[in-house]
Amino acid sequence: MMEIRVERHGRHIVMVTIDNQRRLNAMTRPMMAELWRVWDELARSDCRCIVLTGAGDRAFCAGADVSGDVSASAETAKIVSHALLKTDAYSKPIVAAVNARRNHAR
Repeated sequence: MMEIRVERHGRHIVMVTIDNQRRLNAMTRPMMAELWRVWDELARSDCRCIVLTGAGDRAFCAGADVSGDVSASAETAKIVSHALLKTDAYSKPIVAAVNARRNHAR
């Protein structure tokens, strides 16, 4: 299942999870459109901090899922830019929760 999950942790903290484990949490265009909507919704909410994480233990996020059509219209480029907060200042702190797994050679 590919999705962006939003969960409240207490009154003012929200966890946003990128979940596309089959593709190392790479984000599809629909997921980026959903992330755009989530950022807008959270900007208007009473949350004070956002924790962004990836599902599973293999990857935080491998980037964009380019397995399909890689052409981009101006509207798609706008969605991607906003979803990744490339040009927009965001009003609330976002903390990346990256789970590091250590591999020890034997």
